[in-house]
Amino acid sequence: MSTVTIELSLPQAERIKRRYQPYKQPSPTPYHDFFAQGEGFVLSLYKGKETEKLVIQGNKAEETEAAIRRFLLVPNRPRTCPVPINELGSDEVGTGDYFGPIVVVAAYLDNRGYQLAKKEGATDSKLLSDEQIKKVYDELKTKIDFSAIILSPAKYNEAHEKGYNMNAIKAKMHNAALLKLHSRHPSAKMCIDQFAEPGVYFNYLKGEKEIAKPLLFSTKGELAFTCVAVASVFARAIFLDKMKEYSTEIGKDIPFGAGKDVDKFAASLVREKGRETLAQYAKISFKNTGKILG
Repeated sequence: MSTVTIELSLPQAERIKRRYQPYKQPSPTPYHDFFAQGEGFVLSLYKGKETEKLVIQGNKAEETEAAIRRFLLVPNRPRTCPVPINELGSDEVGTGDYFGPIVVVAAYLDNRGYQLAKKEGATDSKLLSDEQIKKVYDELKTKIDFSAIILSPAKYNEAHEKGYNMNAIKAKMHNAALLKLHSRHPSAKMCIDQFAEPGVYFNYLKGEKEIAKPLLFSTKGELAFTCVAVASVFARAIFLDKMKEYSTEIGKDIPFGAGKDVDKFAASLVREKGRETLAQYAKISFKNTGKILG
């Protein structure tokens, strides 16, 4: 699966929405301005203040891109990058799941890594199936340098009891992953999928011996930086492996997320194995805990 991106003016974006209206589908995330799917292509349009970003994916992404450029008369994108790529970025997974760890990954890309990531279809992990994520991860994990920080539910619960909220914990994990990888690639620019305003993020890191700087922040960073997209895929793959490991230990398949099915599973788990099991496998600061034990 290929992925290409086109920067559009607001009038051009409106023309695309009219042109692909017959292919419009319900948006899978709240971030889309427009989402469409046809044979061999998926269009995701993200709205900015003055421009919109059109992300094209699928086995006919290149053909669709060419057709759109002809339709809009947008100049072709350069096929080779004139500036050497030297970047690393981080993303996290597991913060919305009641069960399982929090995983933060930082991934480094040079030109070769960038081409490999594009070839394998690395993008925002939320746009890929678990099977696609595992395939991309298995193909790239020995070819792209990365660092991973895994915080178990038990360690998360300890940190939360000490007064750290979720974003503070994430900030410390991102900082650790970025610093570890940057020590191996000191000239690389550093990027992060923004989950807090920069000032708030750095405030969480007060007291740390070392802070990763300068740092480029971007909401929807997986689409803004390919290195963050790779980090997103790697983090999800590692999270899936840990959930499988936890499921083996418990003897049951642990559900994802934090919905009613998770509450039902957790209540059954408490009845069978006791309350202490939650502290080992679940993030007990979530509201789910009150429902389950109440």
